[in-house]
Formats: sequence, C-alpha cells, structure tokens
Amino acid sequence: MKASFASEPGAVPEIRRRTQEIAERAGLGPNARDDLLVAVSEAATNAVLHSRSPRLEVEWKRSRDRIIVSVRDEGTFEEPAEAKQRGWGLHLIGATTDDVVLRPGTAQRPGTEVRLVKRITA
Repeated sequence: MKASFASEPGAVPEIRRRTQEIAERAGLGPNARDDLLVAVSEAATNAVLHSRSPRLEVEWKRSRDRIIVSVRDEGTFEEPAEAKQRGWGLHLIGATTDDVVLRPGTAQRPGTEVRLVKRITA
C-alpha cells in the first residue's frame, strides 16, 4: 500500500494510524508494533521538518516475516546545524527497527528515502 501526504505535521498522526493497522493485521506483537510506530513517526517527522518538500510518500509492504515501510520526500538530505545538540532521530530509528537504510537526496538527485524493516516474530 502506498499513500501520498502533504508535508505538514498534521500528516504524521495519519501515517501512524495506517502503520498501526498494518502492524496489527500482520500480527506484530505490542512491543514490536510500538517500536515500529516510533520509527515511522520519527522518519515522517524528519521528512516534514527538514526536507523542505511539499509532499511525502509512505509505502507499506508486508511479506511473510517482515514489514517494510519506506518514507520518501522530494528534498535533499542535510544534517541540520542543531543536529549536534539534537539529531537523535536516526539513532532512534535504528534502535527500534531490525534494519534501516537511508538514501539521502542530493541537489542532483532530490528525494530522501528512509526504509525501515521490522521482523514479524512468533
């Protein structure tokens, strides 16, 4: 499933809601589901706050043993100047998922993508 959102703070609760529905249907346990919600929320919030992109796209994929969520914007990836004081978002995403891949957008190829993987375990 894929959806496009205006890049504004009000989109994040809807992205969380859809992620929760998918995680519940996939049988993700409560702790793993909460971890995924934190990671997806952080990725979406980063896209809204830092990308200067008018839209972001979220894609949810489920396989037999994992959920993959990709958050894409149309901007470039730049470490914010205040990242030295804050900047824990990517660390948080990494700590709450089983795998994370960051594909930074550049001036030559705009569009940052954060791909999150959460395994479904019994």
